[in-house]
Amino acid sequence: MVTAYQTFEYAQQALRIGVKDYLTKPVIASELDAIVEKYKVWSSNHDAIQSALSYIHENYYEKLSLNIIAEKIHLNPSYLSRKFLEEQSIGINEYINNYRLEMAVKKINENLDTSMSAIAESCGFNSQHYFSVAFKKKYNQSPRQYKSSKMSKGL
Repeated sequence: MVTAYQTFEYAQQALRIGVKDYLTKPVIASELDAIVEKYKVWSSNHDAIQSALSYIHENYYEKLSLNIIAEKIHLNPSYLSRKFLEEQSIGINEYINNYRLEMAVKKINENLDTSMSAIAESCGFNSQHYFSVAFKKKYNQSPRQYKSSKMSKGL
C-alpha cells in the first residue's frame, strides 16, 4: 500500500485488512524496488508451484515422485519440496496421494461396476492393498464399504 497518510492509525488499519507492505509518500525508490523484487520472487515461486500442481493433476495416474515432477518443471527437488510445503501447507507426496484418492472417489461414483483393483491402478496406486489402507485412513472406511454404501443409496 502506498499512501500520503503517515499516521499510525492508517498503518494499523492497513494491517487489519491484510496489507503486507506499507509505503508512505514520498516513496523512496530503493524501498519500492526492494518490495517489487520481493513480489517478483514470490510470483515466480507461485508459478512454479502452479506448474507442479498442473503436472500432478494431469498425470496423477502415472508413477510420480518429487524428482520426476521437479525435472518436468525444471526445478531442484529440494527447492520444490520446500516451496510446495510453504505454499500448500502439505508435503508434495501427501498431496499426490490425497489427489489420487479424490480421483478414486470420483471414479467409484461415476461407475459402481468398476473393480477396486482397476480403480486403484487407474489412479496411480501400484498396490491395491496400499490404496485400501490410504483410502481407509482418509475416509474412515474401506473403498469397498464406500462403494457398497453408494450402491445401497442408488437402489
